[in-house]
Amino acid sequence: MGNKGILSRLKSAVNSNTPDVLDSILLRCEQIDYAQQEGETDMTSASVAMKENIISMPVNTSYRIKSKAPWLKWAAGAAAMLMLVLGGNFAHQYYSVDSIVSLDVNPSIELKLNRAEKVLATIPRDGDAVTVLDDMSLKNVDLNVAVNALIGSMLKYGYVDEAKNSILISVENANTQRGSELQKRLSDEVSSLLNAYSIDGAVLSQTMSGDERLKALADEHEISLGKAALVDLVVSADGRYAFADIAALPINDINLLILNRQVELVGVSSSGRASSSAYIGENRAKSIALADAGISETTATFSKIELDFDDRRMVYEVEFYTSDAEYEYEIDALTGQIVSRDIDPRRQPQAGSSGSGNAAETYIGEAKAKLIALSHAGLSESAVTFIKVELERDDGRMVYDVEFYSGRTEYDYEIDALSGAILEYDHEVENYTIPTKPVENSPGTQSGADTSYIGEAKAKSIALSHAGLSESEVRHMEVELERSDGRMVYDVEFKHNNIEYEYEIDAVSGDILEYDRDYGD
Repeated sequence: MGNKGILSRLKSAVNSNTPDVLDSILLRCEQIDYAQQEGETDMTSASVAMKENIISMPVNTSYRIKSKAPWLKWAAGAAAMLMLVLGGNFAHQYYSVDSIVSLDVNPSIELKLNRAEKVLATIPRDGDAVTVLDDMSLKNVDLNVAVNALIGSMLKYGYVDEAKNSILISVENANTQRGSELQKRLSDEVSSLLNAYSIDGAVLSQTMSGDERLKALADEHEISLGKAALVDLVVSADGRYAFADIAALPINDINLLILNRQVELVGVSSSGRASSSAYIGENRAKSIALADAGISETTATFSKIELDFDDRRMVYEVEFYTSDAEYEYEIDALTGQIVSRDIDPRRQPQAGSSGSGNAAETYIGEAKAKLIALSHAGLSESAVTFIKVELERDDGRMVYDVEFYSGRTEYDYEIDALSGAILEYDHEVENYTIPTKPVENSPGTQSGADTSYIGEAKAKSIALSHAGLSESEVRHMEVELERSDGRMVYDVEFKHNNIEYEYEIDAVSGDILEYDRDYGD
């Protein structure tokens, strides 16, 4: 018999004697422990289970292998072994994790996929993700069907809309090429889905590889590996941000920070533009700042209007200047509340000045404001202790707030910064003992006087040393000399990451009288 005849008879024998074991193999595979879904399949155990399944199958007794045709015995054995090998390979591909896809919005959901892009497991990373899943069973569902279902649920529950239009897609795959192809396909598919719902989506996507540092950060902050990688990019680009703060933000806010801080997206693809329509907007923030400053837009020159993140909230930073002063505002991006303001007088030559550098202040200056207040009080500078000489805005005009003590009497003056006119004044007797020596010079006062107080610089140093921080590590440092419980103290406040520090330091001895640390909102 020729080779073709032998092959034909072999094929016929295999077809007639080899049972259809596919259903049985699948049944046995379903009985394997769920741990296989986590990529930890013991293939030896799986193969043994399927081998037992094949061996236990009933043999077609209507067919008998005759001794005069020994090659048929070999064919039947080869067929059984072939099915064992094929079944083992099938189980390995079916139950082994080939890719992990993360979808991050504010909900964070992980999908574990096999080589055929069937969902093996769905893992919610937060409570919002549980809401999105809404008791859906996505096991054994095709990836594209699962993504359609999840995006639809996010839209249904309001996690994605025109005001929150950003989604992060992250793909983990040992095969970089397959991972990149899947990333691109998913990015296009999600963009199309959002467009179908009339949403101009902003899609960030990336392909991940094993990074133990990022995995540790993801576990610590209970976020996906993909979100940990994106947050790490933002924090590395701007040292003002704390990882925990940015990790708590939804993807749309992170995408807005990336845009406004011009963060370089290394390894991350981006399409569309993040929406800021949930916030008051730059024009509204500008109007709020101008109204507070009492200035018309025509007299102001804006140097900065930018959406940013500070003290665990989204804010608009608004900076502008006039011929008189420079203004810096932080305005809550959601509510429009003024979070902070800073006003500094500008210096310019007087009319007719050559501009050669001998510039006089537009405002009368702190020294002149002190002299006006002392003259009105009928006191000499040597007879008083100055507490404050400060330029500030009040009722739409710039004024000097001048405070000092003489004996047990406290004097308080408000003097127009341009004209020098006394707008308000007050003096009252206090139960207060003046130190034996005058207070340290306030900013703008004459230098060289003997002081009994430790000074602002020393007070800052004492507080920072106690907190274990350097001045470069903190922000919003404020130091103010004031009277408390019958003694003069320095009130020192600053922030580091999410912690607010407050110190009360004895102005004479430098002793820490009180201190407090609070986590900011």
